[in-house]
Amino acid sequence: MRMGCLLWFIVAAFLWGGGQSFYTGITNRKMTTISIEELSKQPTKAKWLRITGGELDVSTAAYTSSFLGDPKVLYIPVTIPGAEDADAPVSLLYKTTEDKYLELGKKMKAIDEIEDESKAMMALVELAPQLLEKRDVEGLVQFGIESDSGDDDIRELFDNISPDALIIEPGEKPSWVLGLFGLIGGLALGYALLRAQRVQKVPNLQAGSPVPPTPPAQQ
Repeated sequence: MRMGCLLWFIVAAFLWGGGQSFYTGITNRKMTTISIEELSKQPTKAKWLRITGGELDVSTAAYTSSFLGDPKVLYIPVTIPGAEDADAPVSLLYKTTEDKYLELGKKMKAIDEIEDESKAMMALVELAPQLLEKRDVEGLVQFGIESDSGDDDIRELFDNISPDALIIEPGEKPSWVLGLFGLIGGLALGYALLRAQRVQKVPNLQAGSPVPPTPPAQQ
């Protein structure tokens, strides 16, 4: 790949990422609070969310793994506590790297690898009290350039996920300032590349080189 093409890809990344961050920051100046029941009935367009009244079900979580095969990122369904329909579509996935959930993910993976079904069932029963946790979650909804390539693959692992399901990453806040810097950086780099491409190289005459003859004037 030519260096010029690579630089234009960088410009595009700055403009796309900066524009998205700027838009998210401007349109989400305050955190939107919504219950998991409301979210399951009507998806929201807000990107900075606090979801209340939900229950994290680690027993049905999916994960991406590290080089050694251990879970490195967990996608935990946030469900409605005591819901009558156990197969109700999942409207929210909690994307986390918190140690306590990764540890539970490792334990669940170890149970899946137990060949003796009775031993696996006993281990699962012992772990069961830790697999459900009622808690509120807050963070930024993952979309656009912020969404990992693995997010779409993870969605396919859930049979009962809603088409409008959101993936929320905790601890993130929108920043229009960072987005603005990204836009300015992308525009500045793009302008510099355009100017560089317009510069034409003029060959220099070496000392002692013969000067080309002037063509005769036409009569």
